[in-house]
Amino acid sequence: MPLNESSGAPRSKLTKEQKSQAMAAIFGLQEKSNMSALTPEEVEKMRSLVAEHDATNGKAVNEFDLNNPPKKPYRHQEFPKMVYNHSARQHKIVKNTAEHEAHLEQDWVNEPFPVEVEAPELPLAEKKEVERLDKEARKPKATK
Repeated sequence: MPLNESSGAPRSKLTKEQKSQAMAAIFGLQEKSNMSALTPEEVEKMRSLVAEHDATNGKAVNEFDLNNPPKKPYRHQEFPKMVYNHSARQHKIVKNTAEHEAHLEQDWVNEPFPVEVEAPELPLAEKKEVERLDKEARKPKATK
């Protein structure tokens, strides 16, 4: 056999039962216990011990869902706030009331979109002219 090849891991001569006992000893597991052999008094005593432990120590483990962690409740804050200047197409963040009032005096507004202004009513002659131009623009183009 060449030197760079190993002969493999040595095989254990333990039985399956011996292996399971060894694994239980490594990980500190007890042998299978017979829970049905407990008397109702012993079960009640264990429950009272657990209840007493929880009462004195509280919940030692704080469990929560990792996919849905606990969230802090939302608390509304007046500032910082965004103000808008539609004529200059700008926006700014104001940090307090004084700054907010100063911007409102300089034609800044709180609404993110400008107020819609209704189109003025056209006189009848102009309406007819608009309709005629619209019809003409929508005609299919003549191909050569």
